[in-house]
Amino acid sequence: MGNVTLVMTRQPLTEFLWLSDHYEVIDDEAERTHYFGVKNATTGKRVGGDKAARGAKSGQWGLMAVVEGPVVTAASRMTLAGVLDLLKSFAQRPAAVNAKPQVEMISLAGRNVSLVTDGSAPLKKLAEFDTMERYRTDSSKNSWYVRLPPRPFKPYPLDISQVDLVAGFHQKMKVRKGQAGKCLRVRDHDVKQSNGAMAGILLHEATNPSWLTGCISPRTKNNRQLSSDVKPCVEALDVVYRAMGTARRAHLIIVD
Repeated sequence: MGNVTLVMTRQPLTEFLWLSDHYEVIDDEAERTHYFGVKNATTGKRVGGDKAARGAKSGQWGLMAVVEGPVVTAASRMTLAGVLDLLKSFAQRPAAVNAKPQVEMISLAGRNVSLVTDGSAPLKKLAEFDTMERYRTDSSKNSWYVRLPPRPFKPYPLDISQVDLVAGFHQKMKVRKGQAGKCLRVRDHDVKQSNGAMAGILLHEATNPSWLTGCISPRTKNNRQLSSDVKPCVEALDVVYRAMGTARRAHLIIVD
């Protein structure tokens, strides 16, 4: 099995509200004002807004590409010339025998993304998924949930884990029989919860943002309509698990 890298972007911004039976995409500032009101310059709180939005869960859509082959050390939306300048900083990194750092291009969210690799194997794009994350907090639509920050030049390590909270979701949705709790855990991050403890950031299935508090849920593309269908989420993660094979390790790069 080759190296597996997940390349994710949250741009362009696509936020939504989960209104129990569907996702209401918020397209522009006028709709944000309609749902969330306006920010009071003195208190910092939002005033007005649609009452239905106050108790609704807020989420954000993103996109993720799955690539395999060489070790990917960085990702950038800069021009090719700009990325070539970055290669000097990676020249001292350990690489496979006879490997030479190089830049390869993929398309993500309608834009080119340059990947700096160690050149040890051909790069292959396996799939492209939608991603779901929690966005604004429930109590204050002017605050945001914890999340992984973009880190285009230092990939986050991922490994397969078993987590009880994820197992509860699997059992409720009757999926992952014999593998309840299987998910990807993000390592080597410094994201903390509001109480100061390190956040446990995972990639796992989720039918709606109520199951996500800092975690990321991939799903097969063009399945943003129904908030009750878990199958697209299972299928997306299965692609990643199969690519990882017995190595059980992968990396995540977030470019925004």
